Amino acid sequence: MLEESSVPEPGPGAGSPLATLEAREVLSAVAGLQPEFREVVAAVDLAGLSYREAARALDIRVGTVMSRLHRGRRQVTEKLGPE
Repeated sequence: MLEESSVPEPGPGAGSPLATLEAREVLSAVAGLQPEFREVVAAVDLAGLSYREAARALDIRVGTVMSRLHRGRRQVTEKLGPE
């Protein structure tokens, strides 16, 4: 399982200060998700796993990965606002 501590911090080479600030805001929004959504978003969007790989790593079905990813992404978007 992926823990909250597995959400990476943006590195020093992550780009401009604005990009780093935006990355931190996104990571903060991801960290604020409920664990079942956070672990799927972290696995797919941050770690780059495929749906199948994430399903295996998290011991859940691919359909569950897809559902949780959709809901988690929507929650992150809502937290970040219209921008």
